[in-house]
Amino acid sequence: MEKKAKDIFYESNWWEDTGGFFGKLYAEADDSYEGFLKKPQDMPVRIKQEIEGIERLCELKKGNVVLDCPCGYGRHSLGLAQKKYYVHGVDINSEHLGLAKQQAEKIKAEQCVFTQKDMRTLNFNNEFNAIINMFYSFGFFEKEEDDLLSIKNFYKALKPKGKFLMHTFITVPKIKAENYKKHDIRTLSSGNKLELFRDFDSKTKREVGEWSILRKDGKRDKLAPYSMRIYTTDEFEVLCRKAGFSKVSFYGDWEGNPYKNESELLIAVATK
Repeated sequence: MEKKAKDIFYESNWWEDTGGFFGKLYAEADDSYEGFLKKPQDMPVRIKQEIEGIERLCELKKGNVVLDCPCGYGRHSLGLAQKKYYVHGVDINSEHLGLAKQQAEKIKAEQCVFTQKDMRTLNFNNEFNAIINMFYSFGFFEKEEDDLLSIKNFYKALKPKGKFLMHTFITVPKIKAENYKKHDIRTLSSGNKLELFRDFDSKTKREVGEWSILRKDGKRDKLAPYSMRIYTTDEFEVLCRKAGFSKVSFYGDWEGNPYKNESELLIAVATK
């Protein structure tokens, strides 16, 4: 049975280091054969497509320095490092950072470093050519002022003409058009299943949801329920303008085609 928003209990700190959503369970749940779009995409295909898209839309050049925030367990940071960019991955979750560092050592990605930090307390200044915020990683916080603070920190961290890229696959038009599965089961590369429930609260403009890993032995590992503020393009552009960005462009795919209401992805690129 589908769960409704009112049935899902969540805490505002679900995203914190010990909040119960991010960590090793999330890393397993993220790696499904189906991916999160209409056309099934396993993880290697997703990573390749996203890294090439980041290079294209951020106009990266050899020797550029990129901030990946939040970096999670490092799949984009390490993908960019393998393309010979210098990358600083920042995340609040210690388990994710541990996995990222292990993989960096394994592939000898010496030009990639990882730091544990909250995006609201970043203190970089004119250091990066590009900043990426990938895979539905914007809108965690209970207060919208904290989302604005994060963008202000990104703006300050960028070099002149630097670009801030935000990528999501959940959009308000997609939700309103009911092109949106409220219940889904996916096959994980671990051999287990991911079951997810989600719903959208139009009053708070937040998606609430819950993930569980269904083990082959019948056990269920639940991740903490989550709540994410879903911004329209107009709302997101207002935040970027308030932070100081001079230009904000919206794309509907990694090829750089303009965003439309029916687009599967929303990729925003703000220029300092």
